[in-house]
Amino acid sequence: MAVTKKRKDCFFGLHFDFHAKTDQINIGEQFDAKLLEDILDQIKPDFVQCDTKGHPGASSYSTKVGFPAPQIKKDILREWRRVTEQRGIPLYAHYSGVMDEYQVNKHPENRVVMQDGNVHQFNNSLISNYAQDVVIPQLVEIATEYRLDGVWEDGDCWALEPDYSQSMQDLYLKETGKTPAKKGEEGYFEYVEFNRQKFYDFIRKIYNGVKAKAPDFEFTSNWLYSSQAPNEYDVPVDYISGDLSPTCSIDAARYETRVMANYDKPHDIMSWGISFPVHHVKTAVQLSQEAAAVISNGCGYQIYTLQHPIKTLKDDWAWPILKEVCSFVSQRKNACHNVKSKAKVAIVESIKAFYDKKETMFNIYGNDYNLGIKGTLFALLDNGIPTDILLSHKIDKEKLKQYDLLVLTDATIIEEEIKSFLLDFVKQGKKLIITGANTLLQFQNEFGYKVINTFDKKGIAKISSFDGQWQEVRKSYCEISPDNLNVLCQMYKGDIYGDPELANPPPKIEFERLIPAMFTTEYGKGQVIGVCYDFGGMYLEQRTVVLKDAIALAVDKLIDRQITVDKPYIDVTINTKNQNDIINLVNLLGEHRSSVVKTFDYIPPVYNVKVEYSCDYLPSKIIDGVTGVEFAFEIKDKKVTFTVDKLEIHSAIILKK
Repeated sequence: MAVTKKRKDCFFGLHFDFHAKTDQINIGEQFDAKLLEDILDQIKPDFVQCDTKGHPGASSYSTKVGFPAPQIKKDILREWRRVTEQRGIPLYAHYSGVMDEYQVNKHPENRVVMQDGNVHQFNNSLISNYAQDVVIPQLVEIATEYRLDGVWEDGDCWALEPDYSQSMQDLYLKETGKTPAKKGEEGYFEYVEFNRQKFYDFIRKIYNGVKAKAPDFEFTSNWLYSSQAPNEYDVPVDYISGDLSPTCSIDAARYETRVMANYDKPHDIMSWGISFPVHHVKTAVQLSQEAAAVISNGCGYQIYTLQHPIKTLKDDWAWPILKEVCSFVSQRKNACHNVKSKAKVAIVESIKAFYDKKETMFNIYGNDYNLGIKGTLFALLDNGIPTDILLSHKIDKEKLKQYDLLVLTDATIIEEEIKSFLLDFVKQGKKLIITGANTLLQFQNEFGYKVINTFDKKGIAKISSFDGQWQEVRKSYCEISPDNLNVLCQMYKGDIYGDPELANPPPKIEFERLIPAMFTTEYGKGQVIGVCYDFGGMYLEQRTVVLKDAIALAVDKLIDRQITVDKPYIDVTINTKNQNDIINLVNLLGEHRSSVVKTFDYIPPVYNVKVEYSCDYLPSKIIDGVTGVEFAFEIKDKKVTFTVDKLEIHSAIILKK
């Protein structure tokens, strides 16, 4: 059976790999094709990914152009292809890109050199012949000789570090006339950006080289076009994908899905089916909750489980778990796949701020901006407020018409065009929340306040909530002049003596005087709320009721909520498909936020969840997107009200026109 399904048509997949080592023997000796056939017949995934070459660099199949593992008893890649092809299931290669330990040992001249002079164990130079001599020939071989449908290239952007090899330094000098700077030196950020551009060139070279020989072969580079590597450059991939960390996966999924949605490409997210460093297989309940956080945002979903180098699967006893999760996801495909968000609130993420003074090449670390966006998003979602992430290079006036409220977090720099868009957005009558000293500094001339002083992370203050509770601020904040402003709540500026990180003995803190913590002001026909401290950074590190309530009350002072749900700990998204609105409710109870809890098998259900939604049409009926059961509902003042009797993990509720 010819495989015709493309990644854009896929919603649920299975990923297998084992990263063969260079001394791996007996590959495929006990491979059981019948077991694989039975598992795929039972689970019926939309696509499968299997091992071809991992980070050590040894290929687990009988490659003629790469380095095969020393003892391959059976060419298992041909078996995986045969079994999947017979069932019309697309098969993708798990293939390590930049990371290849064998090749850097074979060609030490291609090693990445770190700024301390040590060589990198795995990473090949982005400007070496590695892509041309190894990656492209192997992917062409996989595409043509083995007839695979595509590749999930691992070990790319997230693994990168700036390269101080002589060849990279010479190229930098040739192209810029400058000598590479090291961390802490002037010019370091320019050199990091130079390395990023070489990575983009590396991906372009691979993509174009493979497509020249196999034009239908689908390609992605793991985590490119995500929160870890958002970019506005034309770097070709056919789909977007990334694997979550094994623990605390749900919060990561809540963020990643919303970033990936900015790009007009098929996208999916992978859960680890195991926890580590100790090998624990996750339960169906646990994986279904992770899946719900992904698919409720229109994102495809896949599960990683271990392929066995000698047999077939490492945990072949666990395939009923995968079957249950596949059933959970597949039942929701019609309601969740190929949807568009209809949220009225969005956080604006500046690409310029993301990379400004960023010490790492990619990933969310290296500056605090990205972390603040995560924290702000979680605070809004924890209040049941459907929220999108808008990447700055994807914003235009037409796109902004969807939203009633935008949020801008603590950004060191904002694109002038984006600032202009935001000012016009408010001037026309919409609402804006700006948080953090850096952001407030950039809007003080327009919004009629003056930043008198800024205080770094080691400064301290104590904020009050609207209802009088207090909480310390141990992040950066600023003092503003309160003239002509409506101060919503205040904070005490404090001086700290001693180590602020110690609890015993605690530092001595003296709170001096009250200054504004949150205020409102008007601009044109619209309103702005300013938050004088790094709200998102605080919430990410220390979630409290005071902070959760503060953002909710700020939102409620500016807009009428699009939707209200009367129970806490429910993630709410609103999507549209085929002109019907779809409300997703995800039960966030359970132990998913604990790093010490590796597996769990119970999530307390939530009963009698009352939903009130401002719908812009009168639905003819409201149905459960899985069971088709109809809900009784009422319509009053253009608000639709109905009750979900029992929310176990996820409900997708369709409001039929």
